Amino acid sequence: MSSSGRVLKASLHQLVIIIDSKASHVRNQPENAIVLDKWTGDSKDKDLVGLIPFLEYIHTMQYGDVRKVLKSFEGKHIPTEFARREAIARAEFEKQLAAKGKKTPSGMGMLGGMLGLKPSNM
Repeated sequence: MSSSGRVLKASLHQLVIIIDSKASHVRNQPENAIVLDKWTGDSKDKDLVGLIPFLEYIHTMQYGDVRKVLKSFEGKHIPTEFARREAIARAEFEKQLAAKGKKTPSGMGMLGGMLGLKPSNM
């Protein structure tokens, strides 16, 4: 493989999230994986849909390495944990906004920092 091929491969590992229902399918890149229980047709199973806010956030923030973000959720139910972090961040944001007399806080990374996902470190 050429050096440019290795660089591209390394870059893709930083940008790709794999969603699967079998850990064996992602054994070569477990740090890039979200493994969900297999969908059985139960209309109450919302795990995949529940990932949408998290995935939209990851895309919007354009993290340099999604593996670090996934690591911060290791061992947790991502939709639930993301919602928890988002609620805390929203409350803190509103508190800071009120304290500053409704001046807009600087830096897009503020929300990420409050979610425990600091773009400068990712």
